[in-house]
Amino acid sequence: MTKEKIKYILKILPYAIKLIKEGKTEATFYENNHSKTIVVDNEVRAVLEIVDELIANEKPDSWVMKILLGYKKGKRDIAIIMNAPVSRATYYSVKASLVNKIYDCCVYKGLVPYKNIINEEV
Repeated sequence: MTKEKIKYILKILPYAIKLIKEGKTEATFYENNHSKTIVVDNEVRAVLEIVDELIANEKPDSWVMKILLGYKKGKRDIAIIMNAPVSRATYYSVKASLVNKIYDCCVYKGLVPYKNIINEEV
């Protein structure tokens, strides 16, 4: 698992949630006239579980919670920025810290090989 994979999973999160509810592990979705095959594996399930834990531990009126809920609903960055009470730069800074927090949780759960941790750019 890499940070890029986490960003990708956050992007496909609503599709993954739909597949899990339907009991499927793979499906093809069409977005902007392009087909995308999405596979729900253990890494996707783990990131979804971590996002749910982060939401459960956030304050109910927190805008960070709104960002996480926006990811689950499939909102794009620009739609979330429009409703966030912060600047665009602050939003992307918070998004990077959320990805780092999810990555740290993945490390703790043993989803990141030692080699990836060593080779990770600082």
